Amino acid sequence: MITSVVLVTTSPVFVGLASPFVLSERVATATWAGIGIAIVGAALMAAEDVGEGLGTVVGDLYALLGAIFAAGYLMIGRRARPQLSWVRYVGVVYPVAAVLLVVSVVVAGEPFTGYSTKTFVMLGLLALVPQLVGHTSINWALAYVPAAMVAVAILGEPVEATTLAALVLREMPSAFEIAGTLLVLTGVYVVLRPGRVPTGTLG
Repeated sequence: MITSVVLVTTSPVFVGLASPFVLSERVATATWAGIGIAIVGAALMAAEDVGEGLGTVVGDLYALLGAIFAAGYLMIGRRARPQLSWVRYVGVVYPVAAVLLVVSVVVAGEPFTGYSTKTFVMLGLLALVPQLVGHTSINWALAYVPAAMVAVAILGEPVEATTLAALVLREMPSAFEIAGTLLVLTGVYVVLRPGRVPTGTLG
């Protein structure tokens, strides 16, 4: 069972494999165990999508590239953040990302207008909460926590999305989603449990 959702969640694997060479950070056995548990949980959460079709090879390739680029993003942040304050770091990264996004929209020929007010409000909330709050927290943590640990913590995003869908949209999770949620949280706990998270920065 290989779907785009599962492939995107493999970013911690790429971080773990590359960290010893790129960051000189050894990935502990417990971290690998947590990565495995969390990815199995993410796969369970995506299991019901298989019945709707596996998607194309091209789509799966894009998903895999997304995981690789996400891993690269985290490792670049882990390398840069100890030398830069989080304000200076996001002050460069976010504007560059915004410019690249605008260029992508223009190249793709997609319109910037014509959407409903509700859509624009949702886009604003996406920029305010997941981006400014969520990603800034991730970038702040990269100065103090190994990239592999941060990558596993990010796997909690689909858990949060499932919870919000239940509370706000009244979309109750399926048995697979509940089981996957428990596994993801277990994996995150194995990696980040008290006494395992180191303090300090790269030397």
